[in-house]
Amino acid sequence: MTNLLHYLIPLGGGFMIGFVFFAGLWFSVRKITQAHSSVAAYFLSYLTRAAFAIGGFYILSGGDYRKSLVCLLGFIAARVLVKRVITRQKLSSEVDHAP
Repeated sequence: MTNLLHYLIPLGGGFMIGFVFFAGLWFSVRKITQAHSSVAAYFLSYLTRAAFAIGGFYILSGGDYRKSLVCLLGFIAARVLVKRVITRQKLSSEVDHAP
């Protein structure tokens, strides 16, 4: 049981990191057109998200490659979830605006 808990924490943490990363990407892509310097805004957004993800992976893995892989699995799962939510939201907004 203790072994399972050692892998559930990186899985959940990787999921949360991935959710923040991909939700932040979606937010920055939507807001990039309003920025005065869109390249600088996108680059700053990328650096912030990348530093957050790499730092989170480093802290959660504790130097163990197996925990890093589990963290990456949670990160990918968050990507799939965020993509599905955004796609559903986009489809429902298109249906609402249909003539």
